[in-house]
Amino acid sequence: MAEAAPKYELIANDLRQKILEKAYETNEQLPQEAALCKAYNASRITIRKAMDILVNEGLIYKRRGSGSYVKDITENQTAGQTRSLEVVEGNDITTEIIDFAVIASPEVVTEKLKISSFDFVYDIRRVRKKAGVPVAVEQSYMPIQTVQGMRLDVLSQSIYTYMENELGLIPQSTHRLIRAVYAGKKAGKLLDVDEKHPVLEIEQTVYLNDGRPFEYSLIRLKSEEYELQNIVVV
Repeated sequence: MAEAAPKYELIANDLRQKILEKAYETNEQLPQEAALCKAYNASRITIRKAMDILVNEGLIYKRRGSGSYVKDITENQTAGQTRSLEVVEGNDITTEIIDFAVIASPEVVTEKLKISSFDFVYDIRRVRKKAGVPVAVEQSYMPIQTVQGMRLDVLSQSIYTYMENELGLIPQSTHRLIRAVYAGKKAGKLLDVDEKHPVLEIEQTVYLNDGRPFEYSLIRLKSEEYELQNIVVV
């Protein structure tokens, strides 16, 4: 006889279904912990375990001192825990830094990173090269209050490795939208292709394991350098 699932899993399953069925809308706040305890006749520890499952699946995010909110899952993604990886990686990948600045957060970045319009972000522009040949142009934004102490030497390597090893921040999941576009003048010049050359544009928001968004980026990538592998949990 199969053992019954733990109560926190049952609660997570019920909340997940409600989120996917749009009972809770994007960016809507979920009921407070006390209300969930009463609704499910469960302890605070049980509710927290259930919410942690949804955070790790990329369905909700938490705001300190405020509560839990539904993430934007309209980008045709599957609910499931995924490890966030950089689009271009490998031993033969090198990075050229085009620009690095601290700026006031643009409106779209403010929305994607769930920060205040008065907050500042890193504006990072890089060219990724494979065996010396440019394959991708990246523009990334990160909130300076989350990813502190960014340095030029970090930008030429793996930002995520720096975050894990020096800041104790763990990238967890990526919400990614991929579309086919022309390279355009700026990206075409950096990629050494014609401005009408077809490339893939990847728009993505990356989240930490506590549900906080910490990076919003736009990447233009030579299509022959990108392979998509997708695992769907049903």
